[in-house]
Amino acid sequence: MDELSMNLAIALGKMEAGSPEDFDDPRDYIGAVRYHAGQMALLFENKYVRRNAEVVFNAGVESDKTCKRFSGVFVGLEKEESSRRGIVTLKTKPSPRNENGIETVRTAPAYTFEGKQIVSRLLGGPKDANGNRPGESLINHKLLLYVDMEEMPNGNKVRVLSDFVDLGPAD
Repeated sequence: MDELSMNLAIALGKMEAGSPEDFDDPRDYIGAVRYHAGQMALLFENKYVRRNAEVVFNAGVESDKTCKRFSGVFVGLEKEESSRRGIVTLKTKPSPRNENGIETVRTAPAYTFEGKQIVSRLLGGPKDANGNRPGESLINHKLLLYVDMEEMPNGNKVRVLSDFVDLGPAD
């Protein structure tokens, strides 16, 4: 992605996120900027987008995250109670590392802006007052996923879903 497009995506992401004062936690503002800038970047270029480091840097913080992408069929979402993250289950091609072709990635915590947005998009939109969602779930849809490698407090590295593109129903 060229520098002009990246800067435009960041500027639009910041505009869409609003003012940092509107957020109780500065991390939620940064999450909102990353989320919206990522959406803009995907509109500009539907390829591998190295948006995380640039967006976070330009939002005023440092990050050691690296972004990778892969595709898979979304088959389920469960809540991990200990971290309040979603665990997204995907069916991919079997490989030596995953003989059954089942992969998992985590979402950002459900109480963050990024976490809420990702879960809402996967499951068909935000819940209404009755607990119903307005859209269809993306279960059995093929997704192109953008994941960050994040180090957990225990030193283990996990994949965290930062964004995705719905490629339509799986065959």
